[in-house]
Amino acid sequence: ISGEPLLVLDIDVQACGGSPDFTRNIRIYQSCGVSQYWIFYPKDEILVVRVLNASGQFSAPVVYGEGDLIRSPGSGTDISVSSLLRSRR
Repeated sequence: ISGEPLLVLDIDVQACGGSPDFTRNIRIYQSCGVSQYWIFYPKDEILVVRVLNASGQFSAPVVYGEGDLIRSPGSGTDISVSSLLRSRR
């Protein structure tokens, strides 16, 4: 496999709270050129998305909740955050 991943998804089984692991992961994924970093918080029913900008830095986090759609990188497919929530119930 060559090139940078388009997307990395982490799932936090605890409540949303800025885990040190995710802070470390942001630095690692940013340096590797990962296009999008998603963190799914099932207990809080949110998805936090960071997108790599042209200067190689992740954007401020964007928070998505039930009923929101997010476009998957590469395929351009819309993913319903509600469908992620249903899969855990």
